[in-house]
Amino acid sequence: MCTDQELLKRWKSILQRNTPKAPADRSAEIIPGKKYRDGRGRMVTVLSVSPHKITFSREGCEKDCELSRKEFYKFIEVQL
Repeated sequence: MCTDQELLKRWKSILQRNTPKAPADRSAEIIPGKKYRDGRGRMVTVLSVSPHKITFSREGCEKDCELSRKEFYKFIEVQL
């Protein structure tokens, strides 16, 4: 049987091993207002983001479009 101190020591070592060492890369984060290019090279602007879908507008298109996050990740972010 382990003492309380031994258990505490084990938990601390487990937590130290499981914590990320480097900050998370937030460049892949989809934020309203960011611009992307779709598979055909057309420019799109993100309007809103939800856990399951992305709403965006295409250049030259009056209606808003929606895609799942999985499909939207195929778009390429435009660095301005």
